Amino acid sequence: MSDPLGSIVRKASRTTSLDRIVVGIAVAVFILLIPEFTISRHLFLATVTGTTAIVAYGLAVIFGQAGILSLAHAGLWAIGAYSGGIMSREFGMSYWEVLPIGIVFATVAAAILAYPALRIRGHFFLISTFAFGELVRIVLENGQGVHSGRRLGIIIGADSQGLPPFLGIPLESAASVYWVTVALLTIAMGAFLLIRRSGFGATLRAIRENEDLAESVGIRLARHKIIAFSVSGIFAGAAGVHYAFLMNHITPAIFGAQD
Repeated sequence: MSDPLGSIVRKASRTTSLDRIVVGIAVAVFILLIPEFTISRHLFLATVTGTTAIVAYGLAVIFGQAGILSLAHAGLWAIGAYSGGIMSREFGMSYWEVLPIGIVFATVAAAILAYPALRIRGHFFLISTFAFGELVRIVLENGQGVHSGRRLGIIIGADSQGLPPFLGIPLESAASVYWVTVALLTIAMGAFLLIRRSGFGATLRAIRENEDLAESVGIRLARHKIIAFSVSGIFAGAAGVHYAFLMNHITPAIFGAQD
């Protein structure tokens, strides 16, 4: 006996998969053609957008998967940017050397934030994460900045153009920096997809749907939430370092809630 309803559902599923493939190919072609048909200013804008998207994928881990809405990501982004920028300026370290340092600083900050903040829920949690982001900005604004008075501005590689060479390949043009950004964004997208399809991702979604039920079946809420926050900090830290070197100059106002 035929199942017309099942046939319709299967057909819709195949159509959806085909649509995703077509959209994916169209996006890939668009990304490949941007350097060929845009001026430098538009290419730079695309590069900044790609860097911001890396931060967004980190937020997608805790909000999209675990259902935790956090306003602290601007602060984590700032921590990654400033840790990388200060290391570069004070110790002469290159982009590739400070990238893991920025990731570590932002990840540790995310884990420290998550531990006390996750003891509260709802609007109070949202307020606490917002307060963290603003606290980071205020601390930076009241620091001793050599180049900008009281506001701790960091100038990175002001006498150089673009990123330092990678494996002997010069990264001096806007197009080369764009491709580095695309590579980092691709890694971030791949990491997010792996998380979403993993058992850890399934656990986070169970927490998102019903925390009490998830806890009743043995899921350790605090542990998984702290890990999720820490993973999101990896994305923010990498994007922060990349953004700092991309802009060559960062200020606390860039990472404020009002911006």
